[in-house]
Amino acid sequence: MKQLVVALGFAAAVLPFRALAGAAAVEPGTPPTSEVVERFLRSAGPPLVSYRARRTLTASAVAGRVSGSVVADTSLDANGVFHFEIVREEGSNIVRERVLKSALLAEQQSHAEHEIENVALTPRNYEFQIGPDPAPGILQLALVAKRRSPMLLNGAATLSAADADLLRFEGSPARMPSVWTRQVNVVCEYARIDGVRVPVGIHSRADVRLVGDSAFAMNYEYTMINGRPATPAGRGRPSR
Repeated sequence: MKQLVVALGFAAAVLPFRALAGAAAVEPGTPPTSEVVERFLRSAGPPLVSYRARRTLTASAVAGRVSGSVVADTSLDANGVFHFEIVREEGSNIVRERVLKSALLAEQQSHAEHEIENVALTPRNYEFQIGPDPAPGILQLALVAKRRSPMLLNGAATLSAADADLLRFEGSPARMPSVWTRQVNVVCEYARIDGVRVPVGIHSRADVRLVGDSAFAMNYEYTMINGRPATPAGRGRPSR
């Protein structure tokens, strides 16, 4: 039973990280919602068609007393097929097998079943609202999930005011992934590397019954993007 609860605690933190939502008031002087949304949707290109990246995945729970890590070489080919190879692993076997490797297997299945359209940041899945600007040169866009699904998040996207490009999003599932989970917070950071927007870091924390605080992190170091070697200075860094 204890192992099952711990696994559920970790699993609550391992979520799809392509979506978010939330509501916020329109601040005086901000551009019309439709204009910002249109700019945001246009900013998605050029598409990430293929890549190679070394990822470091870590997870912990029970105040850090149970933890594990996995380093994996991952790739997505132009046909949409996702591959991964474990390079190094340390720590708890249950964390490595049931959480970290399971996260990679779930991503592989997601690509195989073409699920991206069901979680993408588009009007099909979200309602958009302008939020208060958190800092000069920054816009905040609230996204409200149109379905109560653990695959979609309610939260806020941080955008560059210059081009409405996605820099970061933070949110919680529109529906909790299990009855064991009381709260989940997900943060995903993006960067432009050689002109292509890519995720560079994903972090999540979950409050789980009988387990307490659980944490999950995945960081990327790109070596190839869309068939070309990634710029060394840009690998895994949220630079613009």
